[in-house]
Amino acid sequence: MNTYAYGWREYDPAIARFNRIDRFAEKYFNLTPYSYAGNNPVLFLDVQGDSIAKGKQMRRANRMQRRLKRRIRRLNRKINRRVAKGKNIGDMRERVAEMKNSIQDIEDMKSDENYWYRFERTNGAPVTYKTKENEITMFMPNFRNMHEPRHGGQIARGEYDIIGVGITGRPTTKYGAEDEISAYRAQYASTSRLKPYGNLTYLPEFTPTPEETIKLVTGQATMRDIYKNHQ
Repeated sequence: MNTYAYGWREYDPAIARFNRIDRFAEKYFNLTPYSYAGNNPVLFLDVQGDSIAKGKQMRRANRMQRRLKRRIRRLNRKINRRVAKGKNIGDMRERVAEMKNSIQDIEDMKSDENYWYRFERTNGAPVTYKTKENEITMFMPNFRNMHEPRHGGQIARGEYDIIGVGITGRPTTKYGAEDEISAYRAQYASTSRLKPYGNLTYLPEFTPTPEETIKLVTGQATMRDIYKNHQ
């Protein structure tokens, strides 16, 4: 048939169109549901025939996943060497599990039906918010720190959403201290440190008390205060 299989649809190069409509057509309401890469293949990719991704962002996401996989392999080798010598491995296995979760965060963003996701560097405070009605941007100090991508994964999975466009947008009431703690666990696992929050010897697994949650959300306590309570 001289068509290319793209997972959910087949692409006909003779007419530069897919042979059936995009199953997520409502996600791109301003485009024909038969178009390839939003009619702009220079800037965009068509993922699995049903989602458009900005080429640079997709490559960036893939690089972050590959980097995490390399770190996991290195850490697993280190675990095996230490176990063979009878040495303590501390929280290394927990860090491996968290990095695997970060890989899944990126996969969940790739397959989200509601939003595009962008990864951008910032010299300011790291933050995640809506930059357009259907676009979430994660502003990150570097692309090794998986704190903000954890929030992107949480949004992609519907764990919470953001109301309003721009820096003044606010998370829905589903957002809470546990979401932020999860993001700091992702940060610790991917960078081996929590520099702004003191020299913690490990990242404890815990559920914040209702009092701690209120203090954290209202700014009466910092993450360092909460972590030290549980260390």
